[in-house]
Amino acid sequence: MLGMFVLLTALNAVLMFVTIIYLLKSNIRFTKGEMQKITWNFSFGTIFLFGAIVSMLIVEFLSLQNSILDLIQRIFLIFSSYYFLTASYKLYKVSKVLGFASSDMPEKLKKILKK
Repeated sequence: MLGMFVLLTALNAVLMFVTIIYLLKSNIRFTKGEMQKITWNFSFGTIFLFGAIVSMLIVEFLSLQNSILDLIQRIFLIFSSYYFLTASYKLYKVSKVLGFASSDMPEKLKKILKK
């Protein structure tokens, strides 16, 4: 059973690493502005989540429960959650302005979209 947990955690770590690569590549395409900040925050959140997953893999593989790696894992999860929250909030703010059902959308843009 432990082997299955280690295998699943390793698979998750590989998927997170690929996600980081795609996020960093997409961040280069957004030269500046809110979208770059959003992808940058998602990138940091994913990096910290990757760190937590690698820590979890080491803890499970070496049976190091209740060690310093457990503490590091939880700290990385907190940082990851913070960056995901920040990115989600920025995305929410952008969606209030650019969303099609937005109450904050300028009147001229509403008229153009209705045509």
